[in-house]
Amino acid sequence: MHFFATLRDWFILVVGIIAVIVGLFIAIYAGDKSGFAIAAFFAGVAAVGGWRILNGRRLRTSMQADKIEVIGGVPLKPNRKLPIVTAIGFLIIGIIGVLAGHSIGIMFVILTGIIAFFSLLFLVLLLARVLPRNHYLIFEANGLRFGRKHYSFLIEWENIAGLNAAHLNGNDVLLFVVADIEALISSIQCTGSKEDLAQKIKKQIKNNQIWLGGDIAITPAAYGADIALFLRAIERYLTDKRAREFLKKQERIGDEGN
Repeated sequence: MHFFATLRDWFILVVGIIAVIVGLFIAIYAGDKSGFAIAAFFAGVAAVGGWRILNGRRLRTSMQADKIEVIGGVPLKPNRKLPIVTAIGFLIIGIIGVLAGHSIGIMFVILTGIIAFFSLLFLVLLLARVLPRNHYLIFEANGLRFGRKHYSFLIEWENIAGLNAAHLNGNDVLLFVVADIEALISSIQCTGSKEDLAQKIKKQIKNNQIWLGGDIAITPAAYGADIALFLRAIERYLTDKRAREFLKKQERIGDEGN
């Protein structure tokens, strides 16, 4: 995977910035408040393009790190900051659309009102910690453990036949190709029926193979991790058996010494 900005990313950024300027011109100089709604919407568009460009540069820098050290044993849990920031962004866009979008049309006001309502609801649930964060990852000496609230399974280092980084719906996704699916299934630890759970996991793996091109998929950013560093770390433990002995206690991925 090459970590660089694409022509599409630059196109999104440039179009977003131009549309924001046009929207502000309509609002300020033409006196039409709908320009604020247009500017708010395309500010979000420009932010997406800008984030992808900056993220690509950051990932390229991460790939140049001399050494990646992970000491396992502590679950890597989902990062709360990203969904909170996203919800706030959509809430702002929705509120501006409702307040300034009347001249565009009632359907626009209704649509942005719906966006604002569900963004606010999602934000409240996040801040109240109502939404569960019941999945996690653990680096272990024997492999990488994927966990949920009532079960977990282990992909042993020797059982990882391939790694692929890809973009899916604007997200960086790491795809695992498993050499022996049955070995993965035999590692399941659960509180319920292991047979039923095994069938569900096999079905999910089959769906991943069809739609994603890999057996297991994770989004490192969801755990507050850099995909480039995450990839480098896994590659290290795949090839360096001595390094696996140091997988003891660590909360996150980072450069050694940081």
